[in-house]
Parts: sequence; C-alpha cells; structure tokens
Amino acid sequence: VQIPYTSTDLALPGSLSGIQASLSIVAGAQPGSSGYVADAVKTIYIDDSSDTGNQNFTMTSTVDAFGVVNQVGALIGQLNSSAMGLNGVIYWDTTSTDVNIQLGSGTNTFTANGTLAGNQTTVNGGPGNEHFILNGQNPLLGLGFLSPLQLHGNSNTFAGDTLTVNTAVSGQNLILTGSSIDGLGVTGATIRFDTLEFLTVNAIGGNNSFTINGDSIPTIINGGPHSDTFTINANTASLTISGLNDAGNFVINANSGILQITGGKGANSFTVNGNGGALTLTGGIGADIFVINGNSSSLTAN
Repeated sequence: VQIPYTSTDLALPGSLSGIQASLSIVAGAQPGSSGYVADAVKTIYIDDSSDTGNQNFTMTSTVDAFGVVNQVGALIGQLNSSAMGLNGVIYWDTTSTDVNIQLGSGTNTFTANGTLAGNQTTVNGGPGNEHFILNGQNPLLGLGFLSPLQLHGNSNTFAGDTLTVNTAVSGQNLILTGSSIDGLGVTGATIRFDTLEFLTVNAIGGNNSFTINGDSIPTIINGGPHSDTFTINANTASLTISGLNDAGNFVINANSGILQITGGKGANSFTVNGNGGALTLTGGIGADIFVINGNSSSLTAN
C-alpha cells in the first residue's frame, strides 16, 4: 500500500500477503511550504500485482461504527481479500482523492458493494481472467456506490474478463452505454469499464428500468421477479434480454446488431419503432402485444 505525496504513480510490484491485521489509512492533508494543503491529490495505491494466485476481493462503503479509521460515525471504505492474511483488512476515510487497486496475474474475483473516494476508485485487472461483480445498494452490504468506479479488464486468456451487475433489491433505473453504467449508486457515481469481454445485468428485486443507449460487448440483461421496462436506443453488439418472472415492457427505438428479447410470464408489450439489425421477439405465456411502427431489416415475432 502506497500513499505518495506525489502525482506520479509508483511502479512497484506489490503483494498484499504481508497484511496480517487491519490497516487504517487517513490520507489527510499534504504538507507544503506554507503548511498543509487540504485540496492536494492524495492517492491510495493497493498493489497485489506480484500475486500469481487466484484471489477474491470484496470492497464496501460503510459507516465506521468503532472508530477503526478516524472517528465513530464517519464514512469509510473497506477492502477484504484472500490475498491478505487471515485477519487482514484495509480501511480508508474520505480524505483520499483516489483509490487505485491493482490485481495479480491469477483468475481473480472482485466484488464491489460500494465505493468511497474523493474523485474515483480504479481497479486494474491483471493478465488473467477477471470476474467483476457489482451489487446495487443493499443495507446488508453497506452504503453502496458513493463515488465513480473505473474498471480496466486489461489483457486476459481466451475466456475473457466478465462484469456482472446486480441491481438493488428495491429496484433501480440503469442507463447503459458501451463503456458506462449509471444508476447503480448515487448521482454521479458512474461505473466505467473497458477491455472486458462479457457483461451480464441482473434485476434482483423491485421494478427496474433499463435504458440501453449503446453496447460494445456481448450483453445479457435479465429481468427480476416483478415487471421491468426495457428501452433500447442503440445496439451494435449482441444483446439478449429476458423478462423472466414477470411481464415486461420492451421498446426498441433503434437496433443495428443482434437483438433477442424474450418476454416474462404474463402479458408482455413489445413496441418496435426502428430496427436495422437482426431482431427476434418471443412472447411469454400471457396475451402479448406486438406493435411494429418501423423496421428495415430482419424481424421475427412469435
């Protein structure tokens, strides 16, 4: 773990195996020629790049109930990992501007239940296949995403890096593009990603809405136990949507890729306002409604 008073990233291959107990970080203010500079860049580097094992990581934002970092009741970030010792855990407070995490070369699973940083948290995958899991706000899992998160899958083997996003149990409104997801956390806590190979989004509970403004990798979106709304404004990759356990409302405004939509149980509504790709619509067990207002390519509805 590095806390440098410099804007230059330190390229030092690291290992978290030496962290055998709790480590609390208060980035604080940076010393300067005229005292302390409160608004200076203060980056926490958590580096496990020399680790060749397959490790699990869990990151959470929570309330400091015991004063483990600075004061009781303050917001803190927390990272647990099998890469550390049995009692190893890293805590940090809100005084850091950025948190940068580097994974090792194994097949790692990184679960984020929340983020906490002044500017952004960045997770860099290694040369192995990474599995990133993001969970929407759940009182049992912490406070959720309070700041932006950047995921870099980087290089990988044939299977590729994956991202799985699970919405909050109360339902959420997610907006997806080919490189970002909004709505999983507080306003401004955008999830950005690159060099990933597969994306899966699961609705866990409540009524959800999914707006797809673009995609760049094969994507699967699964509806939840209640009625969900899906609006497709752009699709150039392979997009598969399933309503699953309840009827869904599906609106296709534009599509130029492979788009397969299966309705959920009950009476689904399908509206096609524009399609220039390969579109397949499959209804559920109820009395489904299909409205085709515009189509210039392959469309199958059944």
